[in-house]
Amino acid sequence: MASAVAFSPLLRNEPPPTSDIEKNEMNTLAKTHRSGIRFQNAVYDSPDSLSQVKEEDIAYRTSIATPQNKRLIEKRSGKGNATRRNQGDIRSAKAAYLIRDTMKVVGHSDAFTKPICALFHVDLDNPMGGGTGHTIRVCHQEGVPVAFQDEWKHWTVSR
Repeated sequence: MASAVAFSPLLRNEPPPTSDIEKNEMNTLAKTHRSGIRFQNAVYDSPDSLSQVKEEDIAYRTSIATPQNKRLIEKRSGKGNATRRNQGDIRSAKAAYLIRDTMKVVGHSDAFTKPICALFHVDLDNPMGGGTGHTIRVCHQEGVPVAFQDEWKHWTVSR
């Protein structure tokens, strides 16, 4: 999900999530991104940790999901990381967000596996717009079911 939230909107094939934010998996733009406000026991990852082969695969999947961003992804400066390279370059920053969001959907390590579904809070008049629309397209491309707030806000858990 492209918007800023304190939790991961992607559900994984694991035991049900708890309300403990420290059990979350967080994908950041860079290894040190927002390091001053991180949750102590959460697991963090970023494009910096990807092997060259995995990074190229994720970049390819990013380009396929949103073809109009292909040149943006091709021109990124090393792993789409704008915080360390190309300071102030808005295109590198956008590429970093797209790469990070694709990582969330495709899974990229044993700790960060492909989700079983994705929940989104979208503009219901234009759900496929912007970065969130890109992430939804990656979900469709990768076979990850999606639900928007008009569906999931009615879900309840019986105990």
